Amino acid sequence: MLLLDENFRLEQQAVLHAWGIRTRKIGKDLATSGIDDADLIPLLLRLPSPTFFTRDEDFWRPSLQHPDYCLVWLDVEDTQGALYARRFLRHVEFDTNAKRLGEIVRVHAGGLTLYESRHGKPTNAAWLRSV
Repeated sequence: MLLLDENFRLEQQAVLHAWGIRTRKIGKDLATSGIDDADLIPLLLRLPSPTFFTRDEDFWRPSLQHPDYCLVWLDVEDTQGALYARRFLRHVEFDTNAKRLGEIVRVHAGGLTLYESRHGKPTNAAWLRSV
């Protein structure tokens, strides 16, 4: 399941849908609008293998790492959310749900940054192919 935070623009969600990428959105499809960040993690744990896209840097913490979900911080302009979400989903290291689970990833124009473990330092990955 691909889940968008409520801070992901509606028109960017529409772009993803036009590309055939089906998503659900916090505040619209799941949970209530204005849900606290602390309440999102328990929600993610109840969903089937979610990948959660947010523009909120607060989710870029190794302590939130869990094998049952993926957190993606889109550290890009809000008008580029769909483009970078798709780039992430097409990246050879993250192109299946199984490859994404357990990861916390920062997506930015220069590439990807991820935590290898809860106690490790972030490592960088390049964009391997264009879209």
